[in-house]
Amino acid sequence: PRDAGLGRLARALDRLAALLPALEGPDAGAAEADALRALAVTRNLGRALRANTGALPLEDIAGASQRAYVEVPPIEVQGLGLEAWVAAGGVSGVTAYVAVLGEDRVLARTLLTKGKPAQPADLRTWAEGLAAGPAFAQSGITMRDLARGRFALSGARIALSHGRLSGSRATSVALRPALPPGDARLARHVLAGPKDAARLARGLDFDALGRPPRSSPIVLLPVQRLSPSDFDHATQELSLRLRVSAGVEIRTSLSFREERALLFDNLEVLSRAARPPRFLCVRLAREGGALVIEPISAMLADGSTLDLTLDVVDPTLEVTL
Repeated sequence: PRDAGLGRLARALDRLAALLPALEGPDAGAAEADALRALAVTRNLGRALRANTGALPLEDIAGASQRAYVEVPPIEVQGLGLEAWVAAGGVSGVTAYVAVLGEDRVLARTLLTKGKPAQPADLRTWAEGLAAGPAFAQSGITMRDLARGRFALSGARIALSHGRLSGSRATSVALRPALPPGDARLARHVLAGPKDAARLARGLDFDALGRPPRSSPIVLLPVQRLSPSDFDHATQELSLRLRVSAGVEIRTSLSFREERALLFDNLEVLSRAARPPRFLCVRLAREGGALVIEPISAMLADGSTLDLTLDVVDPTLEVTL
């Protein structure tokens, strides 16, 4: 499929192949749901290819290559958060998420490990090096810088159908004063109430042909109160309750995986801190009819930022209840 220009079908088959071994592992439930989605996309693409008479755009069926980057006009971006991750099959990396100011769009810049890490579950052994790696080839800006600062980008190259930024040496970067997360220019990237949730949830629906969203499902969540977390050892789920505004509380449950151990430890400390973080950078997802949030970074009351999959939250923040 890849040689025939069917990039999306090739990637769906790759995802399916990577997920199959996990069906016999400790995360079989989550792997089964992911495998069914990949299988559905593969089936639908095959049927669309056989039945298409030119009614669908070729890109809807074939899918652009992940390396099909195009240069865009100058943009200004503000970092939202940084995440270390391990995908099915062992592919791993660090991703910085940036909001495009003036647009409803979040772009992702990713650095991958070379090969599979010797200790994939211990993210800090390899992710710290990637976080200090170059965001753009000749800029001197690290991935962590990009995830926390504000920059004007000229000559930026983006995979338009995936919302991925390239690290092209043709990209020039100018530093701007970083915006506080409560700045009005970031308002469209904030989930503060039901209207925001409804607007943002529209981009989370399952796409039958596997067409990726143009924007990463990353938003800022203002936090008024973060209730102590609860970990259910039977289901291996961590439950959180967050009040984001008057009368608006969000509840979410996260399934434990070994490579998420540091994230879970950090969330448990934060949930018992004397003062909650002012904002959380979170990933949105829909599971059934529920909105699920997964925190990535935390902006604390003292103005500092913690990347929850890389940094260790100071245990002295925790309050004994």
